[in-house]
Amino acid sequence: MIIKTAATFYLYPLFGYNGAAVGSLIGFVAYFAISASRARSTLLFSVRLKTWITAAVGGLLCGGGAYLVGMLIRPAVLALPVQIIVGAGLYGMTLQLSGEVRDELQVVAAFIKRRIAKKGG
Repeated sequence: MIIKTAATFYLYPLFGYNGAAVGSLIGFVAYFAISASRARSTLLFSVRLKTWITAAVGGLLCGGGAYLVGMLIRPAVLALPVQIIVGAGLYGMTLQLSGEVRDELQVVAAFIKRRIAKKGG
């Protein structure tokens, strides 16, 4: 909370509400990093470095895409649905291109094929 508050107080005068949002992001990332490092000793599994990097890159692309859409479309109420779609799409593409969701997609595809075969036969 201290990191979030300090970052927000520093960035808000420079960038307005966008600075406050980035300050919150910095705080949440720091909180996540501290929590994850403390929890490593109690977790029964480990997360690969590639997964961490993919999540970070996907998050940056998601946020960056949403930010750019927000800069291009006004008023903000019209931009929000497009920001959600663009952000989720960029994050999903990152997961797909990295291969992180390959197994999950194969399971979903097999489930859909079984459902189609049941209805057809």
